[in-house]
Amino acid sequence: MPFPTGTLQPRHGFYAFGWFCFGLGVVHYLIQGSGLASALEMLMVVGLSTIVLFTGYELSERPVSRDGQWRALLVGVVIAGSFALLAVAVWVTWSIGGITAELSFLLSFAPALGAAVGIRASLFAVQSNEQLAETEELTKLLRINQRVLRHNLRNELAIALGHLENIETASETDDIRHDANVIREHLEALLDTTSRTRKIVGIWDTADSTILNLPSIIDTQIQQVREAHQSGTISASLPEDAGSPPIPPSRSRFARH
Repeated sequence: MPFPTGTLQPRHGFYAFGWFCFGLGVVHYLIQGSGLASALEMLMVVGLSTIVLFTGYELSERPVSRDGQWRALLVGVVIAGSFALLAVAVWVTWSIGGITAELSFLLSFAPALGAAVGIRASLFAVQSNEQLAETEELTKLLRINQRVLRHNLRNELAIALGHLENIETASETDDIRHDANVIREHLEALLDTTSRTRKIVGIWDTADSTILNLPSIIDTQIQQVREAHQSGTISASLPEDAGSPPIPPSRSRFARH
């Protein structure tokens, strides 16, 4: 399901929803007139509305994607509407039984309660689902890198051992020097591999996020390929600006290594 983009932010929707619930409490107070009971009922609705407004205020501090924030808001609105319908059903049931109840209070308190509960619960649920999906993806990346590193280690060691055997049977000094240089190169490659392994293991230590401009990254990679293979031809059609969703720096490290 597509969600609004551009200048409209999810927190604006949270604020609007919170003020709507706040307005329901004020309308109830105006309908019922002045009185301590009406004031207390309004305060209950206003308190629940404050929870929704506060959720919108702290939204930027939560590690939830933009689409996830919109989904949480949508679920909160649906739950609030369900609570409102439930309030109407309760009022109708009570009216049939001869019990007098204030419809305005039920229609203001129930949506505000549903909004407060729904917004908080849905936001936590969306956040947990996104973190779980991210953890599964990072685990998959770690497994892939583990296979690659194991393959590189085996190849480098096999090459080094092969040249060691050449040194054992070599009779010329130049051949021994050549084999020694090759062994040194591959052992240095092993050291570089172990360094990258430490970096990969350390990706779990940070939870910060970064936004990448994909066209500029791809264009840089294309330029590097063109410089390395000048005889070849490579081209790409890229938009001027296409930012990726905020991703942990760990993934950008995977891309570099």
